[in-house]
Amino acid sequence: MSSQFANLQEYIGSLPANVIQNIYGHPASCLAIFRDLPVLARTIIMRFICLPNSETTGQPQPISQGVVSSWINPSHQNTYKIISRMLVKLGIWNEIGTDWQLDATFRNNLTGAIFGGTTYWLDETDSTAGPSERNVKKLDELNAYSSTRWDDFGGIRSSHTTYWLDETDSTAGPSERNVKKLDELNAYSSTRWDCVLQYLVNPDRGQITRDTIDVFVHAKLLRRNEDTSSSSTDPYTITGAGFQFLLMNRRSQVWFFIINSLETRQQRGEDISEHLIFLFQLSFATFGKDYSCEKFSSVKENFLQHLRELGLTWQKTRKIKRYFPTKLAIELASGLSTNGFVDQQYGTDEIQSGFLIVETNYRVYAYTNNDLYLKITALFCKMLYRFPNMSVGLITRQSIRRALSKEISADLILNFLKSHAHPQMRKRLLENKPLIPTTISDQIRLW
Repeated sequence: MSSQFANLQEYIGSLPANVIQNIYGHPASCLAIFRDLPVLARTIIMRFICLPNSETTGQPQPISQGVVSSWINPSHQNTYKIISRMLVKLGIWNEIGTDWQLDATFRNNLTGAIFGGTTYWLDETDSTAGPSERNVKKLDELNAYSSTRWDDFGGIRSSHTTYWLDETDSTAGPSERNVKKLDELNAYSSTRWDCVLQYLVNPDRGQITRDTIDVFVHAKLLRRNEDTSSSSTDPYTITGAGFQFLLMNRRSQVWFFIINSLETRQQRGEDISEHLIFLFQLSFATFGKDYSCEKFSSVKENFLQHLRELGLTWQKTRKIKRYFPTKLAIELASGLSTNGFVDQQYGTDEIQSGFLIVETNYRVYAYTNNDLYLKITALFCKMLYRFPNMSVGLITRQSIRRALSKEISADLILNFLKSHAHPQMRKRLLENKPLIPTTISDQIRLW
């Protein structure tokens, strides 16, 4: 699959220098990138930002490369060299002769983010209020909160107690309301992302925006349907890369999709630094708290609606200029490991434990009600029956050939069957037997 970056550093490092500089113009971006760096890199940067500026230039003070190298244990010099190249690629520091110099914009905004002195990152509806006025207001709220919590601890329920999301029902306790609303946000996020994936599996069903379809095509997850004999009315069909995309865990899927979305917007001439800054801001949002979008530009508003379609944000209507970030958005910018497959796919017990049983008679039993997974199984199986909590399919030569015509290889099919094998199937491993019966795996490869 194209444009797959293992982590945040790889993607930021691939951007043009002017875009990187624009990203570093906001404290949230600097802090998000800083916290995702290796420990050694963070330690070196903290030493740099604590040094005074140069008296002659007023810029961050250059430090000799030999001096910086002396800070590092000899056994970690190779790691230091790798980190040095990473920081140069990210534009965090620059090589000036034999010295290292921290980027001034990055230093100033990171210092402000860590030690304070910056403006609010997300909710900036009151642009006329000065910093001191807003800070006093926040201190008053903290004092009121402290007093309220102490009263509650003493068994006295204060009338000033507020709830995170909805204050219409004063009889509901805070824990009851918070759990309800947070669960609703999680359910909404999961439902929206499933809708996007279901279109990928079955493009002639479901509705998604043109922007989302363009991202799928750009990422080569969908291709134009050239099969004129097909009964499908949709011009697109899933590719082998699209099927591999479905095997990735949800967080990796969202990361991959967002990167390709930014690439398509960059090709249209949009300034993606504004979108990246917004994503970094969301990573510091509080789950369950709403934020204002009243001051958003038209481009940023359009991007917010795109995130809303994906389940990264929730907004009641476009007229109401408040939105809620979901966990998908908050966790997005914290980097990814290189292993992006199968683990923590959907967070449900049936997916975690596996739901597929494959028998030697080519029958496949799917113990799940998840429509998305049943549609994925139907890509390479002929579905026969559907009962409550269980569906039955049959692996046939025709069904495998149909999958191969969509660029879904035998290895991808077998990987899916193994990844979601039922616990009953996994007992075969204890008996030193292959997870998928040999007759089935061999025949799928032969077809």
